[in-house]
Amino acid sequence: MASPRSPACCRTATPSACSARSRRWLLAAVLAEDEYDDRSAALDAALAPLATEPPAPYLDPLALMAATMDDRTPVRVDQVAARGRMSVRSLQRLFAAYAGVSPKAVLAR
Repeated sequence: MASPRSPACCRTATPSACSARSRRWLLAAVLAEDEYDDRSAALDAALAPLATEPPAPYLDPLALMAATMDDRTPVRVDQVAARGRMSVRSLQRLFAAYAGVSPKAVLAR
């Protein structure tokens, strides 16, 4: 599968600023693929230049949960907070703001 190259306006502008021609190009590039996985890859390749890096505070809970998931022993919220060098309340605020759920809910999954 050849990786589609999106038109210049879609690489530099917001998705809403892309022209109708660019949107038609994207639709054609995705539908040109026969397999679902290839369509998904074509869409990812076309939209990747538009993706921005998540804010640093968002990466903090991701890193904490990745470290916690590697360790399969039961873990408490206060242990995760200590791993992140923050208070339990700070961890709860961070998860509420960026994950939409409490750290306890994430640990329960």
